[in-house]
Amino acid sequence: MRLSKGFTLIELLVTIAIMAILMAVAVPSFVQQIRDNQVVATTTKLQEALSFARSEAIKRSAFITICSSTNGSTCLTSPDWTKGWLVFVDNVSSESSASVSEGTALLYWDDINTNMAVSAVRGTSQSLGFLRFNTIGLLAKLSTSDTDTRTFTIQTVGCTTSKARTITVGYAGVINFASATCS
Repeated sequence: MRLSKGFTLIELLVTIAIMAILMAVAVPSFVQQIRDNQVVATTTKLQEALSFARSEAIKRSAFITICSSTNGSTCLTSPDWTKGWLVFVDNVSSESSASVSEGTALLYWDDINTNMAVSAVRGTSQSLGFLRFNTIGLLAKLSTSDTDTRTFTIQTVGCTTSKARTITVGYAGVINFASATCS
């Protein structure tokens, strides 16, 4: 009688069942980790763009604007930051809007992951389509009484359990970020 080495069918089925249970537990948490990392990466990109805009405003002694953009050459008329943003030297033809005119120096454009939701508000509720730094790096006011901070919220689309992040820009141009809950 020969002695066979190997797995029996029962041993193989038990091993596959254990692997399936482990995968069922591990995969959802891995997907969640990927989503959380995407939020952190998008937050970092936006924070870098804001810091860049502020430093360019000081360096160039010019108004620098960051606005929502889908194509890297024009600002959107609606405050939709979910496709990306554009940083440019602004001639400030209007304090209440931002537009890229002919011959404008475009400094930076970034598109973002399609499953990210990015929004911006002035104060606590007014949607914001652009943000402007003045020649000394302060947040450019939209009116004489404007002292509101600007807050960006970054989260995954349909966020329920993922971590969200916020970036606030104060009147002095100071940029801060923090963890938040999905909204």
